[in-house]
This record gives sequence, structure tokens and C-alpha cells, in this order.
Amino acid sequence: MALTPRIPQRSQPAIPVKQANEVGALLAAKRWDELMVLARSLCVRYPRNTLGWRALASAQLHRGAMADALGTLSQVIKLTP
Repeated sequence: MALTPRIPQRSQPAIPVKQANEVGALLAAKRWDELMVLARSLCVRYPRNTLGWRALASAQLHRGAMADALGTLSQVIKLTP
């Protein structure tokens, strides 16, 4: 009996490269308001992918919304294996 390699299932749907690059550019430019808008849209569209949640938490922290950031980071923890 031949063994077939087991391919792990992706638990996090992939965010398009263009949007992932935009997250990085907004973080680097410290454009927190724009990052927050993009991150929220990623959280809605890709709720199991941590990139959007991490970006949202970062924007919230930099804008001084500590309680919101803690709630967002708890979502990251839930999604992280």
C-alpha cells in the first residue's frame, strides 16, 4: 500500500498579496486611520486570518484605544494554533 503525503488544510484563508502589502505600507507610514479601515475590512472578509486582526490591534494601540486593542488581540490568540 502506497502512502500519500498528507497535505495540511489551511486554517487561514490567504489574503491577497496586494492587500497584505498595503497593510505593510500603512504600518511603515504610520497611517493609523487608513490602516484601521483596511484592517477592519480584512477582519470581515477573512475572519480566520490573523493579519487583519493584528493590523487592527496595532492601529488601535497607536491611536490609544487600549481596551479595543486588548479585545482584538484576544481574537488573535483564539486564532493562533
